[in-house]
Amino acid sequence: MANKKDQLTSDLSKFVEQSQWAKAVQVLESLVALEPANAQYYLRMGDYSVKAGTKASAVKAYYQAADMFVKAGFSVKGIATYKMILRIAPEETQATKLMKAINTNPAIATPSKPPPPPAVELKVPPPVAPPPPPPAVELKVPPPVAPPPPPPVVELKVPPPVAPPPPEPVMELDISPTVEQPIEITLDIPEIPDFIPTGEKKSINALFASFTEDEFGAIVDKLEPLQFMDGERIMAEGDEGDAMYLISRGVGRVVKEVEEQELVLAELTEGEFFGEMSLLVGGPRSASVFAHGETEVLRLKSADLFEIMKRYPRMESVLEEFYESRSKATRQKIRELRK
Repeated sequence: MANKKDQLTSDLSKFVEQSQWAKAVQVLESLVALEPANAQYYLRMGDYSVKAGTKASAVKAYYQAADMFVKAGFSVKGIATYKMILRIAPEETQATKLMKAINTNPAIATPSKPPPPPAVELKVPPPVAPPPPPPAVELKVPPPVAPPPPPPVVELKVPPPVAPPPPEPVMELDISPTVEQPIEITLDIPEIPDFIPTGEKKSINALFASFTEDEFGAIVDKLEPLQFMDGERIMAEGDEGDAMYLISRGVGRVVKEVEEQELVLAELTEGEFFGEMSLLVGGPRSASVFAHGETEVLRLKSADLFEIMKRYPRMESVLEEFYESRSKATRQKIRELRK
């Protein structure tokens, strides 16, 4: 199988370089036959079907990929794939329903009631007849015995009472008030890292997980998919913040200019937000973000966000808490890089 897969992969690269998209889709179908659980094959099949002009095939492949992503726990990729369906086929209302139904927050999900225990049939044994009563026993009572005569009366001589000794003198004790000493308690609190290690996440970003089902549906409805090539700038430091972004595929490299030097603050991976700071508090962007490899993001414009916040005021406090956490981590990272 390995040799066949290597040959198919080589053929796929050749057809993609030659822009022979229909043949590339055929090769991907063969690869799917070898690895039917590989969602990336279906995703690329949808991409190349779009380039080949076969819309129906693209929609079918995207649906398959999205379903596999969501079932595997890669919710952000599932959202992005449903967005691809709606971009080429806006009439696909089923994609909208499935996308809004994604929510991996266990605190929001309604737990299902456990099934009732199976009925147990109790077998009652037939009644047992009581045993016969024991035979009566005749008790022989001995005749009463006369009580013995009372003992003679003895006269007791009681001595006269003795006066009690005088009481001992009372000693005055000098008791000073006690002072409570404070108790020192040392808590061993582990140090929390500023940035989550890179790597693909199997859940929705912590910000998304804080939303209710209705809030989540309103957010994903406004997300706009964008694609960037390797090294392409997604947003620039100093620009006005007019949108926030969620990475659905690839890596976003966060770069900030400090004392005429460019410092890489972090590399954001699938499921992570950026750009929300200047959007929420106003002012220019505090850092630039570049695509590291081919990168796809979901953009939420500020106008859409503020419209949603009017409908769901609770979201403002959730976003503010998220901003404070990210801002503190960024300042700490800059201090470390300056050392």
